[in-house]
Amino acid sequence: MLDFSHKEPIIFPYKDWEVKTGNSKEKVTRPIALVSLGSKKQIQMAALIDTGSDKTVSYLHPFGQMLGVNVNDFEGEPDQIGGLFTKGYGWSKHIELWIGRYRLNVPVFWLTQKYDPNECNYSMILGRKIIFDNFDVVFCQKEKKVYFYKK
Repeated sequence: MLDFSHKEPIIFPYKDWEVKTGNSKEKVTRPIALVSLGSKKQIQMAALIDTGSDKTVSYLHPFGQMLGVNVNDFEGEPDQIGGLFTKGYGWSKHIELWIGRYRLNVPVFWLTQKYDPNECNYSMILGRKIIFDNFDVVFCQKEKKVYFYKK
């Protein structure tokens, strides 16, 4: 049994979002973490915490560019990244990502398509690699909170 009684968690509330379902919109509640990116925490992003994703993913335009990531930094073709219904392309580059006061060096896959706030409510997906190696993550659906415990 896990015992977190001697650890202080970083707590993020779930966020309400409206998502498209056919021709209408539906209100959903999702586990979202506010993370900072860059060595000086240059930008903050709302990141969906996705236990089904191996990779941490964001958009090259505009978020990667805000951190100085440029398409000219990469060689070769981008990797294909797939979800349940969608496929995209992106390149991996390690970025300093902060969860609370903890700094991690995380490979972020920067998608080549431009971010469209009408299509996506969050600017990043936090995948398991590195994140879940460094934190025990506890989802409390009834409380609408997610707890990050540093390992």
